[in-house]
Amino acid sequence: APRIALAGLPSQGALPRRPASLRAEALSRECDQPRGEADVARLGPDLLFWLLPCAAGAYNFASLPVLTDARGGSPRVVALPGVPGRPAGLPVNAAFEARTNRLTQFNKGRGIGDCGTAGTWGWAGDRFALLEWREMPDCRGIPDTDWIVLHRSPG
Repeated sequence: APRIALAGLPSQGALPRRPASLRAEALSRECDQPRGEADVARLGPDLLFWLLPCAAGAYNFASLPVLTDARGGSPRVVALPGVPGRPAGLPVNAAFEARTNRLTQFNKGRGIGDCGTAGTWGWAGDRFALLEWREMPDCRGIPDTDWIVLHRSPG
């Protein structure tokens, strides 16, 4: 598999509050009533990455990943790549680390988090690339560090 070059780290600068156009975009994607503040990070001089609160369960919270211009305009939903043959879907319990330009998700199969899926994507300058995907289909007290690795990018 080819190596994935992650994009350089942009200056954060001032970030806008979530514009109304993003709420409308989330609703058009069949998200449950998006509420709460969206996380936002700068990926480039005129590119922002948003994680919009989308749906919530007992211990899992889905987000809609969206790219916009620097003012929060021209929203476009990010389709995150999954393992071959399966789309990733919406990231669950997602967090974006601006220092490393990495997005993580941890979809718990039950509250204690001993089963489910865990994924990591890196921003490659024009898209998110899947770096790692782990799963544990059976809830048997196994920590996520020991889950089955279905994908790991070299490097």
